[in-house]
Amino acid sequence: MSRGKWLVLVSGLLSLFVTVRAGSFPLSQPDNLRSMVYVENVVAGILKVIEGAGKGVSAFILKDREDYSTPEIYTAICEALGVKPRFLSIPS
Repeated sequence: MSRGKWLVLVSGLLSLFVTVRAGSFPLSQPDNLRSMVYVENVVAGILKVIEGAGKGVSAFILKDREDYSTPEIYTAICEALGVKPRFLSIPS
């Protein structure tokens, strides 16, 4: 992933924190899934590459086993910030 895509990913997650802190909620498709990775898993992956695992492979995808929906991430952020989650149902 290019540096620009990483910045978009991080800024997207940070903007969700800002949205929650402002008392708003994200409007998104509830089926939208996002991958996350724990920092220690990133370090373990980097060490495996340095040790020679995956020789001849030019790209690696590091992610946790689970993918999370935007409402799941939003709810977790609300809990971490002590904010009550608010959802708006929009009929399709």
